[in-house]
Amino acid sequence: MKPVITFTANDRPWYMIRVLESWRRVRGISDARMIFQAEPCQDMVGLIARMAGFAAETVIRVNERQAGCEANTGLALAAGFDTGADFVILGEDDGVAAADVLEYLLWAAEAYRGDRDVLAVCTAMDAPPGPLDAVRRADWFYPPVWGIWRDRWETVAAQWPQGPVDGHSWDGWLLRRMRAAGQHVIQPLACRSQQIGEWGTYQRESLQDVWDRQRFTPDIPPQAYREIEGLYSVGHERIR
Repeated sequence: MKPVITFTANDRPWYMIRVLESWRRVRGISDARMIFQAEPCQDMVGLIARMAGFAAETVIRVNERQAGCEANTGLALAAGFDTGADFVILGEDDGVAAADVLEYLLWAAEAYRGDRDVLAVCTAMDAPPGPLDAVRRADWFYPPVWGIWRDRWETVAAQWPQGPVDGHSWDGWLLRRMRAAGQHVIQPLACRSQQIGEWGTYQRESLQDVWDRQRFTPDIPPQAYREIEGLYSVGHERIR
């Protein structure tokens, strides 16, 4: 089955241009299925229609009315699993991707398929980069591009938020659920994605500070990925 990548698309086409340009350079994208869950923004839908023809299949789903960040993310994930896929990748309209992001995600999808302690696979982390081939378990969810298995999606789908929860967007809600269940994510020690959108975000600090720490490198050659021991833990005060 073709890899399934779903994208949320709001009213920020100036970010989506850079996102699609980055995905065009991702190895393996020509064999993938891309699904865009778009809010009713004519400029964004038109941009996707013009630029996103580099995958094996491209589908654009436009909401009848504005769903909002949380609900639209849930719709995008549900659309991915409606294809019959066992693992769905979610990209955001302000998350650029590295050349090996699909190779990394598909490797992790297989390597951790049976490990229910792993909720999801993230492609970014908020720390200086380490070895390109290394991944680790972490208790911090970072959302620009990530993937989740069907069986783990089914544990959260029915309760997926339709709006902010206690001042947090869907990723803060999912992080709390993950920690309460004693689960982790897999993340690379060198980012395979980066959030570029400072407008329309819940970010609590300058994205420039995050970019300076991450030192994102988009042109990563193929890797033989490996997990290193230990849990990368970010203090719980970060999700107050």
